[in-house]
Amino acid sequence: MRYYQLGGFRPDIRWFEGDWNDEKILDLLAGPGSPLIDQDRPLELVLGIKRIGSSHLLLADPQASTFEKRGKKRPYRSSTIADFESVSPIYFNSASDLKKKFGVLKPKARKGKKDEPWDTSQANKSYTAGDQGVLRGEFENGRVLYRLLRNAINPTVYSVYDSSWAPNIHFVSFTCNLRAFDTRSYAERQKNPRPLDYGWAEAKVTDSGISFDPGSAVHLIKAEDRLLKTGRRDEPFKHGSTKIENQERIEVLARSFFEKMQAENVKNPTVLLVHDEKLARNALRELGVENSTWISGIANLLRPQRSGLDYGGGRNDFVQRQQRARDRSRSPTRRNMAKPEPGPSSRQSQRAPSPFEEKGQNPIYVVDVRALYWTMMKSQSEKQLGEIAAKLGILEEANCWCAGNEAVYIFDVWQTMMSDAAIDDQRASRMTSTNIAMANERPKSDAADLPTVANTEDSDEEFDPNDIVQTADKSEGQDNYDSDSASEYE
Repeated sequence: MRYYQLGGFRPDIRWFEGDWNDEKILDLLAGPGSPLIDQDRPLELVLGIKRIGSSHLLLADPQASTFEKRGKKRPYRSSTIADFESVSPIYFNSASDLKKKFGVLKPKARKGKKDEPWDTSQANKSYTAGDQGVLRGEFENGRVLYRLLRNAINPTVYSVYDSSWAPNIHFVSFTCNLRAFDTRSYAERQKNPRPLDYGWAEAKVTDSGISFDPGSAVHLIKAEDRLLKTGRRDEPFKHGSTKIENQERIEVLARSFFEKMQAENVKNPTVLLVHDEKLARNALRELGVENSTWISGIANLLRPQRSGLDYGGGRNDFVQRQQRARDRSRSPTRRNMAKPEPGPSSRQSQRAPSPFEEKGQNPIYVVDVRALYWTMMKSQSEKQLGEIAAKLGILEEANCWCAGNEAVYIFDVWQTMMSDAAIDDQRASRMTSTNIAMANERPKSDAADLPTVANTEDSDEEFDPNDIVQTADKSEGQDNYDSDSASEYE
């Protein structure tokens, strides 16, 4: 599938030469006579996320063909999925919404400087190098998957050429909670975790997305540590009976569940939702559940032909890339020229075999919902799954722990994010809602404490959450521990 960039830095589509205010292209796309307008649906365009993290508004080839019939030739320059970490739907309810998006993607001229060789737009000025787009792309891939499950998009428009597996995909979850105090180093705690409890559950695909399968949730408390606590309030298991078992019995139950799950889904893909992938993988390994062949993220599930284009092998280095994705630099980027359609090439011929080609069975795709949330919000303030669920409006009480309950509402956490707007628009909306709530809770004299953007020569821009300086988070070693807890025992 070929894509043509609309607006932004060095656009492909320039149907109206010399008209740089975008008014004509906006009217063509979203005006009353646009072939893309359906009265029952918002305008649907394509959002592309590049490896460096930048976002781009795209027109897919079938959409461009509708304008070709009206005398607008396809541009010479184009892109393919090889140029992006993800391509996903982005919706506009009005022409004014589309105009705002064009505005934040438009490069900003600086005094005394013309034709700068990198993207200076409000949306992309912070993405000039690195691989922040890997996690941003995973977020958008999740939005594509959710809409495939609901049969709400045309898969080929988003370079998904085989979605026959979608109705039979299997969703499972795994969660665990760690003790409040552990004198070992952070690296040792991550490598050999000592959970107090474990939870897992299953979900099925429905017309509305995914839904927890009642009766599938399990909550196990480790008998040897049953008197220890996490530093948060204990919560009763709401979806069955909690079982207190010794370590050996928990290992047997965990291996039995995952072995049975894989045996029953040999021909169907499985998506495993976790909170903190590295911790979850190591906790499962400690239980004797082999997971080294499981794949991080769902990019390979959606587009196995994309696998290996930019990475040697598959995408099992997802966790290591989480840290790299946080690093930023200010070196300029270059505009990628058009690449050929997916097909035989020197790069593609070297790709790792598709998961569908190996041993005739599908692997497990691991999705870290915490990484998705952190990436969307550009903040690591919410460490625990309950805190994330509360921020998303799923829970009222955030400071509770029960791995069995967490294994159930983690499905809601994923679905709430994936069913909503594109990553940057969703962050802006959620931050606005949070700021309004904070303003309503505080005295008027505290209004100045809310995040603000400095007044600059670009002060007429739309508010952009990218411009907010995030407050410092706790050190990495504090992720799962509450140092304020007075005692480790009840």
